[in-house]
Amino acid sequence: MLICDLGDTLIRPSPPVEQQYHSVAAQLFPHRELPSILLIKQRFRRGFDQLYRSSKGCCFGSTRAESLWFWNRVVSSVFPRLAGQQLTDFTDRLFENFSRAEAWEIFPDARQVLRQLKQDGWQLVLLTNWDLRARELIDRLRFGELFEGYFISSEVGYHKPDIRLFELVLEQLDQSPERIWMIGNDPEVDLKPAAHLGLHTIWYNNTGTDTDSWEPSVLNWQQVGQLLGKT
Repeated sequence: MLICDLGDTLIRPSPPVEQQYHSVAAQLFPHRELPSILLIKQRFRRGFDQLYRSSKGCCFGSTRAESLWFWNRVVSSVFPRLAGQQLTDFTDRLFENFSRAEAWEIFPDARQVLRQLKQDGWQLVLLTNWDLRARELIDRLRFGELFEGYFISSEVGYHKPDIRLFELVLEQLDQSPERIWMIGNDPEVDLKPAAHLGLHTIWYNNTGTDTDSWEPSVLNWQQVGQLLGKT
């Protein structure tokens, strides 16, 4: 069995988040001076991480209103001069923008490798920190038929790296840990909790940096197929 992370493991925003934020802002506020794309990137990462770490349970909540509240806080940290209805409208537009399949790209060979693994008898399960849009986005990207199970933080009530989420996954899958592999792009969030419970882990190192910080690591999905094809 292979448990897959979603964001930055199977898919990523395309163009990057900061460019899409800038583009949508330019459409909504054509006469407003906007922060640079680099500054948007820095503010987004800082604002997202602060909210993520301070949240209890699932940071995204379990409803559209709760998800919009979270993203409104993130957007406010990126564009601190926006307030009131302008901030609400901008958050709503971004929320709809990232619901589109066109806002994302699938990592090269990911679909083909997963399809081959499934044909070879692997059970595929998705484990992701995502809001309530996850299932619709997966369907729009035509991933849905590949996975036999979904564990989405906004549905479960916990987000990675909360060990309770991983314990719930093991309980519901009813598989011994040594028969399960977990792949993700963040060793702290995706891999350490899984390894603690006895799962095999693969670091999807999509940036190609710090290659010695977790083993085994892969740089692309072809290497995932080669690694799992030997097990």
